[in-house]
Amino acid sequence: QIKLRNHKDEAVKVIVRETMYRWKTWEVVECSLPFEKQDARTIHIPVMLEPEEEATITYKVHYTW
Repeated sequence: QIKLRNHKDEAVKVIVRETMYRWKTWEVVECSLPFEKQDARTIHIPVMLEPEEEATITYKVHYTW
C-alpha cells in the first residue's frame, strides 16, 4: 500500500516507481490504478492529484522461481 497526498495549491502528476524484488519472475495480479511496465524489474504508476487530494495505491505481485 502506498499513500500519497498533494500539499500544493495546484494539481500535480506523480509517477510512483516500484522496483520488483525478483528479476523477470513476477507478475502484477492486482493494482488499484493502471500501471506501465518499464522494464524487467520496474513498473510506473501515474497518479494525478488535485490540491490537498489524497490517493492510496494497492497492488499485489505474484513471484515465481
